[in-house]
Amino acid sequence: MTEQIFTDNNGCRNSGMPLGGVGAGSLEIRPDGHFHAWHLMNNRPWGAGAATDAMEAYGLRFGLCADFGDGPRCLALEKNLGQDPGLDGWFWFSDPYHLPWVEHAENIDYQANLPFAKLDYHFADMPLEISLEAWSPFIPGDAAASNTPGATLTFTLTNPTESNCRVTLFGLLKNVVGYDHTEFPSRMTVLEGATPGLVCTRAGLEASATSQGELGLFAVSDAPHASCYALHPHSGRDLWDPLRATGTLENVDFALEDGLTGQLGALSNAGPTGMPRGAYGMGIYLEPGETAQITFLLTWYFPNFSELDYRGKPGKMIGVQYANRFTSAAAVADFLLKEKARLEGNTRAFAAAFYGSSLPEWELQAVMSGLSSLWRSAWWDKAGRFGIWEGLGIGGLQTVDVAHYSSLAILQFFPELEAAQNRLTAANLEPSGKVPHTMPGNFNCCDTYDGRGHIELGAQYLLAQWRYARWTGDLKEAEKLWPVLQNNIAWLEATDNDGDGLPNNLGPDQTYDRLPLYGTSAYVGFLYLACLRAAAELAGWQGQSVKAIEYRQKADRASATLQEQLWNGEYYNLSYDVVSDSTNNGCMTDQLNGDWYYRQSCGEGLFPDHRVRSALLAMVKHNRRGAGHHSWLPNCTWPHGGGIEVTRRGSDQANCPWSGVEYTVAAHLTLLGERKLGREVAHAVFARYEDAGMRYNHVENGHYYSRATSSWALYQAEFGICYDARAQELSLRPPAGNANFVITLPGSVARCHIIGKELSLMVINGKLNLRILNLRGKQIAEEVRLNVGGELVIDILG
Repeated sequence: MTEQIFTDNNGCRNSGMPLGGVGAGSLEIRPDGHFHAWHLMNNRPWGAGAATDAMEAYGLRFGLCADFGDGPRCLALEKNLGQDPGLDGWFWFSDPYHLPWVEHAENIDYQANLPFAKLDYHFADMPLEISLEAWSPFIPGDAAASNTPGATLTFTLTNPTESNCRVTLFGLLKNVVGYDHTEFPSRMTVLEGATPGLVCTRAGLEASATSQGELGLFAVSDAPHASCYALHPHSGRDLWDPLRATGTLENVDFALEDGLTGQLGALSNAGPTGMPRGAYGMGIYLEPGETAQITFLLTWYFPNFSELDYRGKPGKMIGVQYANRFTSAAAVADFLLKEKARLEGNTRAFAAAFYGSSLPEWELQAVMSGLSSLWRSAWWDKAGRFGIWEGLGIGGLQTVDVAHYSSLAILQFFPELEAAQNRLTAANLEPSGKVPHTMPGNFNCCDTYDGRGHIELGAQYLLAQWRYARWTGDLKEAEKLWPVLQNNIAWLEATDNDGDGLPNNLGPDQTYDRLPLYGTSAYVGFLYLACLRAAAELAGWQGQSVKAIEYRQKADRASATLQEQLWNGEYYNLSYDVVSDSTNNGCMTDQLNGDWYYRQSCGEGLFPDHRVRSALLAMVKHNRRGAGHHSWLPNCTWPHGGGIEVTRRGSDQANCPWSGVEYTVAAHLTLLGERKLGREVAHAVFARYEDAGMRYNHVENGHYYSRATSSWALYQAEFGICYDARAQELSLRPPAGNANFVITLPGSVARCHIIGKELSLMVINGKLNLRILNLRGKQIAEEVRLNVGGELVIDILG
């Protein structure tokens, strides 16, 4: 590939890097310097509370006053959005009549390497160097730390001149607590001590309200400093006038000045209604050549997370997982400060290992940005149940056919969350025992009741249990669910109404619910074949040899029937109906999904490599549309004529691309040695979303669609990472030559370097216990036992 379209800013102008915790709520920071898309107050579409755009762009912003001795300069650390003066928030930093002295950044250099974003602010003729690094804990193997409801915002200030400089940096935070009950007065409290800052609450708000909670902004510095604040100011002049005159905020609650509240600092404080603001800042002196840091902590505590009502099932208050560890916004800030070395060290170690991988920069961005739904769309309740929205607020939670694509990253990063997802499905089986499709905004129900629905769900669910057992070594989950898994195989077998050993589709009855498939289909057929192979292995692990033989025999028959009915010499036809003896010769992009999942999970394919490779290459030849990085893979084409009629009012699933599927196709190609073509497919996906400014927001059925989390499969395929925890065997197939990459396994994260004739493994989290280590099909080590910091160096040519 000769062209890279990656740029620092372009892909994030409409979708920024997420901050927050997995299942704890989130917001985004974008290249304009503003914080967007706040979904942390249990508000829709993330939660069940009322939808609101109250915090969009203007919910949190930062300003700075700098004086080198020749008069103050007032700087807004953001781009001027130039919005209507009537909009809330405009006049605080952007009023050209009352605040002509407030300068907005002329340019912001933005670099997002999830989970870290770096912003460098540039102002005309301003010598002070100003940058921000924003991040939240994300530590594979540490789900609790990765669930922290907060973000660390570290500003670095450098004085390159020969003059002293006085600087006051402040954050202006809107009190969004009780955003749907603004008739109750605002309460703001300034805290002192080890974690000084500002906490927003609301007086008189019902204790059970979903918007009840706390929002905090805290600040610390490594330099001598003095804190300052302004609570409930009326306008930007209550901030900027004192800064220009004295270099600091006035330490005043303007609600007290207006007679609206009691003694400052008392818990009975109550300010004006609506959503007023509070500012908290820190003043420092910078000597010539000196650099200092001021760190702000944005934290939140909204424990009253509720479900949505669904078909007579009233939503219950289910709480949030982080409420088991924290009791306030201040407690979150204390944790982030006290555990800073560990949290930042482990987060940075994973990021450094990942972004140090020997892959093109665009590919690393594509892989990591595909994971955004972990932050944006996950529910993790107080009882430990876990699910991810199909699309943010759309479809449902733990949608089995979508999780089939997206869950590899969850398994490798946080296996306990993958287990919780699977248990959630099992807890909501249909009365017949059939695996449900999804939980529609409610952890206590499913969206179908004994209808035919999607017929492939049982196969996908069994594959998830098999992969979990293989990669974690834990067979208990599968053993508990073994009756459910067998029942769903039997349910699939019952759809074989022509007796050929394969399930039969009766229309749009699978994840492509706009594609009417009839009879044997490649998509469901290969999934069923993979399911039988996996079921045979699961039975064998449990000592059920008779059952294992039965499933292997059924798999052998299914394999022969698939080949006979669907192979056309180039690819596998979309479907074949025995009853009418009719073939639909559509070329489906996802025709070999079952082989991809099975191959990615255990390193072996369902069919010989040459046959699978041939079908994939034919699919790309026939299906790829456009050219270069403007190409895409529609879900199905009919290269030999035919096709289906698509209405404009419905979802055009045939002609449009699902990025989550394109990423699995790219991974599948790579696993079969077609690395160049795999990268071309993935590069086109990344370019499409970069051009739209939506790097972190993939669209399918709704926004932030979780199928795109399959991007992690591409990374695994690039280095051929495959693991069998039961045998403690790790296999690696990186490209020839030197290579750097990160290995994420349930229970450990390791950095791998291959340089010349040496391979080194360094554990950066957890512990790595192996009996066998294979490289490109050759065993190179055995009995590897490494804890954090442990390193193994092997002569791979010896």
